Amino acid sequence: MKHQSSGFSLYIHVPFCIHKCPYCDFNTYAVSKVPGTRYVEGVLAELDFRLAQPEWDKRTVNTVFFGGGTPSLLEPHLIASILDGVRARTTLLPDCEISLEANPGQASRDFLLGYRKSGVNRISFGAQSFSPVTLKTLGRLHTPADIACAFSDARSAGFENLNIDIIYGVPNQTLADFKSDLNEALALAPEHISLYGLTIEQGTPLHGAVVRKDIIPTDDELALAMMQHGNERLTEAGLEHYEVSNFSHPGFNARHNLAYWNGDDYLGLGAGAHSLYRAGANSAKRWSNVSLPEEYSKRTCATGSAESWQDVLGQKELIFEFFFLGLRKRRGVSEAAFRELFGASFDQVYPGLLTVLCDEGLVTREGDLLAISDKGLPLSDSIAENFTNPIV
Repeated sequence: MKHQSSGFSLYIHVPFCIHKCPYCDFNTYAVSKVPGTRYVEGVLAELDFRLAQPEWDKRTVNTVFFGGGTPSLLEPHLIASILDGVRARTTLLPDCEISLEANPGQASRDFLLGYRKSGVNRISFGAQSFSPVTLKTLGRLHTPADIACAFSDARSAGFENLNIDIIYGVPNQTLADFKSDLNEALALAPEHISLYGLTIEQGTPLHGAVVRKDIIPTDDELALAMMQHGNERLTEAGLEHYEVSNFSHPGFNARHNLAYWNGDDYLGLGAGAHSLYRAGANSAKRWSNVSLPEEYSKRTCATGSAESWQDVLGQKELIFEFFFLGLRKRRGVSEAAFRELFGASFDQVYPGLLTVLCDEGLVTREGDLLAISDKGLPLSDSIAENFTNPIV
């Protein structure tokens, strides 16, 4: 079975934060003290449980990603415990990309040295902005000076692969503010930059402030101007725009994230983490763990599993995901790859659709590749929704 021998990606969710940002709707929890040792025990117990199953046993780990929350709140010896545990139980690809998310101001040079020593080789800094006003709106605790300091510390700790996250479309942020953020980010010479438009998610404090009219959201026209400027500015600076929100210098695409967009298998460990296993072209399983960290640790330490739900995906769902995820890549999706997976052409499963989208200038079709056009980029989510109902 091809999946037995091919590799997979490993995601480890660290749900702890010093405080929860008002725009965040991830599975995160503000804690005064991180219950790190107990949590890591649970993660390793879950890893044992999964690797005892034939779907994951004897397969190579291609990428590892510590996401959150704030993984940089875990002391280096705990990150080392997890990575040593992974190495002891399975095989890491020789050039395995091992990423860890960190907040500027919450990852000391000693911590960064410890992470590097443990095998982490990529740090993703959640900077979001260099403007004190924008950082305050986003509820971030760090200062602009903390960002420069974090980069300097990471470089001196030996990191040669750094990402910086920047958010645009923040209430009261001007186009000039955003241009300044990009210039500051580029001055730090990161290998990778992620640009995210702020989404005001229901149930978050920021959404509540908008409902009460305490905060006025950025209008769509300004957000679009910011997006277009960002895409142009970073491309001019020599970064490849390889995914809707992501830019990198050659050789520094985020391989872990590409695994998601390519529909590869990934195993998620930790509270609220999701996993995907493809049994073949027409069948896959997706599941998630319980959300609460205490319940997660209790269940995994007792039984190895903290699964809260599981979905079985059929051919229709997998065809939709092929486009929904794959079209996030700027190069698009390959018809040959689609045909190999599903035994059909694009036009057989979506008769007439691609002609309409091409005529409207929203997608391009060149040779084997179907991609979202520059014109279609701001509408990428709504374009992807057209692929909901393939004919199979």
